[in-house]
Amino acid sequence: MKTKKKLRTSIPASGSFVSLPEAFPGAHPSVKYAPKIQLDTVRSDKSKQFQLEHVLLPHRILIDLQAVDASFFDAKTLVRDCEIVRGVALRHPKKLQQILKAFQEGAPFSHVEKAGAVVKELGLHERQVTRKGGGFISLLIILAALAASSAEVAIARLRKGIGRAGGADMGN
Repeated sequence: MKTKKKLRTSIPASGSFVSLPEAFPGAHPSVKYAPKIQLDTVRSDKSKQFQLEHVLLPHRILIDLQAVDASFFDAKTLVRDCEIVRGVALRHPKKLQQILKAFQEGAPFSHVEKAGAVVKELGLHERQVTRKGGGFISLLIILAALAASSAEVAIARLRKGIGRAGGADMGN
């Protein structure tokens, strides 16, 4: 199936990815450092003098699977997350699409702010979800681990000697 637009195949990242655990109130400490948002340092256009400022890029999130304490994995929380997402997806698919569109290329930051309001309206903010027995960061992390584990093409290329694998046994 074709897409309606050309999708980006790589991201040139010149900044760092930082965790913002305070953005996920209610999240278990074993997972709240895994999501990382890109932070860039750029020259400020607000000053005539040379001045640098930090810019958060909320549309670029990295899931750091090594920043998770897997011993705290809770299948009941994961099941509850799926139930919550399923319910909202069945009742409000257009609002979920609206949230996703806020992070598309060319969308203004005001759309991201509006998406945050829609998230709260739908009861999907991390704090709201943890009060219901869920915790979306855990769902996000397990989905990222599943996606990484499903990367058969990348694994096959590594076996053929194209690139190098990273991991504790590889010095990374």
